[in-house]
Amino acid sequence: MSNPAKTCFSMDRPPPGRCVFRVSTGTRTGRWSADSIETHSRKVTAPTSSTGRGRLAEADITSVALDILDEEGLDGFTMGKLATRLGVTPMVVYSHYRNKEALLEAVVDRAVGTVDLPDDDGDWQEPLEVIGHSMHSVLLRHPSMVPVMLDYPTTGPNQLRLADTGHAILRRVGLDDTAVV
Repeated sequence: MSNPAKTCFSMDRPPPGRCVFRVSTGTRTGRWSADSIETHSRKVTAPTSSTGRGRLAEADITSVALDILDEEGLDGFTMGKLATRLGVTPMVVYSHYRNKEALLEAVVDRAVGTVDLPDDDGDWQEPLEVIGHSMHSVLLRHPSMVPVMLDYPTTGPNQLRLADTGHAILRRVGLDDTAVV
């Protein structure tokens, strides 16, 4: 006997109409329309992102994760808390980041991306002071980032840009690559 309802297997928006989904923690079923999920006990509006396309952006995830880290520290941070704050299930977060470590690396890279980088000219001392003061300000705003940075070193684009800038400044002093690293 065939079921006239469609079964959805994709994390993407379902086709127009309704389809049945199964929650992995049990046998609850509900119906997913284009804009919401209805379950037996509640209706959850689909999250929207800053792009306005109804999808959760990675920038939104890392921003909320940073807020939770600021409020509760690394020990209080869980993927479940993040998902709840975003209004989604944890699997939506895992569709963007393979695990908690990957997410924390992205959060570190986001925080490092707010460090002011000096213009690449002239003296070496002033640019290093700019980086140092800016990094200090970032860590004062987000003190929970210190243990995260130590536990989850990253090679994200912002971290690499900061490292490349510092490397270039120290090379201007006359240090060779071995001494700089």
